[in-house]
Amino acid sequence: MTTPWRLTLDASLLAHRDDPMCRYVQLATLGLDGRPANRTVVFRGFRPDSDDLIVTVDARSQKMAEIARSPFFEICWYFGRTREQYRLGGTARSINDSDRFLAGLRTDVWRSLADAVRIQFDWPSPGTDWQNHDAHVSAEIPDSSTPLTSFRLLLLTVERADYLNLLADPPLRQQLEIGQDGWTCRRVNP
Repeated sequence: MTTPWRLTLDASLLAHRDDPMCRYVQLATLGLDGRPANRTVVFRGFRPDSDDLIVTVDARSQKMAEIARSPFFEICWYFGRTREQYRLGGTARSINDSDRFLAGLRTDVWRSLADAVRIQFDWPSPGTDWQNHDAHVSAEIPDSSTPLTSFRLLLLTVERADYLNLLADPPLRQQLEIGQDGWTCRRVNP
């Protein structure tokens, strides 16, 4: 069964389907220094038969170390045309080639990536000093059939959602949370 926040989000994605920018979301984690860490990531879809969001990440990135230490996340997603904001929070799970149950999904997402994206997973580790531009430009494009070990899927399981619609009259804000009896929703002041 699709959750209430997912139905609304699907409608927002459909309304913005011609805008590639609607796939970019801000992902916040708890930094290793205990401070918030925020960055933009690309939403790659939903896990089949689930409401888990899929994001691709480099296993060598700082965000992976942060999630390994504390799996909690929050994303913020804004849709300009419809003036809607989603804040979704929950727990993140990294998927690599050792997860047999989801290995097929990981491979499918890898195959769907553009060459220009796949090649970045073969570059030096994110955040390290820039060495040689020519090494990046001349690097061979990785095989599309087998994901590199640095390629990970991040599955984001949403446990709470905060939805704001500024075009509604009056503006609409709802807070949703999963509990023992399923999702609860309450309307709050914007």
